[in-house]
Order: sequence, then structure tokens, then C-alpha cells
Amino acid sequence: MTGFPRQPSVLDVVAVIFLVLSTVRKLDVKGRSPEDFPHVPPDRFEAWRDREAGAYSLAIWACMAKLVLGYGFLYVALRFELGSDSIRLGGFSVDAAWAVALIVASRRRSAARKLAESLGIDLRRPPPAD
Repeated sequence: MTGFPRQPSVLDVVAVIFLVLSTVRKLDVKGRSPEDFPHVPPDRFEAWRDREAGAYSLAIWACMAKLVLGYGFLYVALRFELGSDSIRLGGFSVDAAWAVALIVASRRRSAARKLAESLGIDLRRPPPAD
């Protein structure tokens, strides 16, 4: 392997897409207020919002870390002329850690979504315009 690759991998593109989608969803969740759902006690609403936003935050950080660590590792590996097996193992490790983090984030989001359903919070309704 000689030189830094000019094109991102397919997984890098997927990470960017997940990063953007997670950011948009987090902004939507954080934009909701207890007044949007008057039937939900404010403390329960805040607990749900924090759980759901936390799940999206984990996904956001995982995607950013995958991109930074992936390209950072590749730069270091090429700079110190590591063998191709080491480069593959390092790249696989970054991708595997990213996948595990996304799975954990997805499970947390699902748990928060179940809490939202039990509280009667429907995110398909847009927040009221100011």
C-alpha cells in the first residue's frame, strides 16, 4: 500500500450519512419541550428526552470517532510503514468498534422510543410553530 487513499471507503460514506441523520434526529428531539405534550409529566418528559438524545449523541460520537480514528490510523500506519496485515487489522478494529457503538446506540434509542410510546409522546407530529 503506497500513499494515502484519495477516495473514502463505503463505510466512511455510511458513517457520514449516519452522522448527519443522527444529528438531525437529536436536534428534533432536543427541540421538543414539555409544553408540546401537556399530558406527560415534565420530569418524565425530560427523562425521555435525555435518554433519546443520549442515544443519538452516542451514534454521533461513534461516527466522528470512526472517521477520525480510521484516517488517523491509516496515516500513522503509512507513515511508519506498517505491513498490510497490520493495516487491515487496525482498520477492521476501528470499523468493528464503530459497528458495536451503533448497535448500542440503536438499542438505547429503541428503549427510549418504547418509553415515549408508554408516555404517549408521538414524534411524528411536528412541534408547534412559534
